[in-house]
Amino acid sequence: MGAGRMNVIPGRIMWFAIAIGLIADNLISLIITAISQQYDPELGQKITFATGAGALVAVLLVVSTGFGGWLAGRLAKTEHVLHGALVGGLGIIILLFTSFFGAEPVPLINTLLQCVAVVVGGLGGWLSQWIPKQTQP
Repeated sequence: MGAGRMNVIPGRIMWFAIAIGLIADNLISLIITAISQQYDPELGQKITFATGAGALVAVLLVVSTGFGGWLAGRLAKTEHVLHGALVGGLGIIILLFTSFFGAEPVPLINTLLQCVAVVVGGLGGWLSQWIPKQTQP
């Protein structure tokens, strides 16, 4: 094995990869939320499916977790689905801490969307292994 290569052990969780995926997910989510508040200021407090903008924002937030899961699976190089799902799982834990210790409770729809995001994060992790490998000349 080369000097600059990381030793990957199957069954080992790469927390750094999960943290990078979670940070990417949160940054994308913040951008989506900031843009959506320009069109509907109520979307900053809670997501509703009463409007098309609310449904679109909900889908985009879940897809951002899929991207974070893809990134975590790609960086982990093993156990892709697990790393992708853990991005969404840590999102649930953060959401629950926010709900318990925050000034106001988190709406139920946000918690349900984060549960869906765990599955989408796992799907993103699964997709991360299907990038074709480059061949050496």
